[in-house]
Amino acid sequence: MDEQAQPNCQLMGVCDISADYEGSIEFTRRFTSIEEPFLLFDSTSGDSGEFREKIGDAKENDHSILYHCVDHLPAEMPKESSIHFGK
Repeated sequence: MDEQAQPNCQLMGVCDISADYEGSIEFTRRFTSIEEPFLLFDSTSGDSGEFREKIGDAKENDHSILYHCVDHLPAEMPKESSIHFGK
């Protein structure tokens, strides 16, 4: 199969469940919240990239990726689930 016949695969988003500052995902320098769980990350803007606060800030032909990193996500588990998994 020649290179032009292959589909264009691009990274669409990152979900950092470890929430480790500059850890496994190098650009984890921000955390999101349950109320606003997603940011846009533009790696093409400057040396370390840039975060945009709202998904609606995306522009046409934007190369930003969707970013999710809620640092207290495990604490959002319902009490019933916590009891079940604790047993």
